[in-house]
Amino acid sequence: MKNKQLTWFIVLLLFVICLFLFATYKNNQSKFILLQQEKCREAGDIAYKADLKQYVGVEVFEPEYAYNKKLNTCVYGGGYRDEGDKREGISNNIFHENCNSSWTKWVKDSYTNKRIIELMNFHNNCEWITKIEEIDTYNEKAEALLSNTN
Repeated sequence: MKNKQLTWFIVLLLFVICLFLFATYKNNQSKFILLQQEKCREAGDIAYKADLKQYVGVEVFEPEYAYNKKLNTCVYGGGYRDEGDKREGISNNIFHENCNSSWTKWVKDSYTNKRIIELMNFHNNCEWITKIEEIDTYNEKAEALLSNTN
């Protein structure tokens, strides 16, 4: 009888130890992700400020920062819009943009400044050249890179 009770006690003790180790691991993992997200904000902010200096005279998009678990790095989503020159003509679409306006969007590694994905769009004879499907594909990929579900 005592051996059976001792066996159950050991099994229960091992179960409690496993639960404790698992909870500790999950807690450490959460702390790591929070720390990485903070580092990514800092690294992304540096990259964003560099972009503000580089892209003078255009509208620089509001940045998005994230830690990408799959790539194990910080990513920065941004881009810019160049309104172009009215002397080149005005498009007939609902926004009446200048015919030589353009925009570029990207997601890049915050540390290396290497672009992971990028999409450019500009007018050709007052028509945007990038198709809606290409924009949708880019947006899906950018969302995946910038989400914490990777």
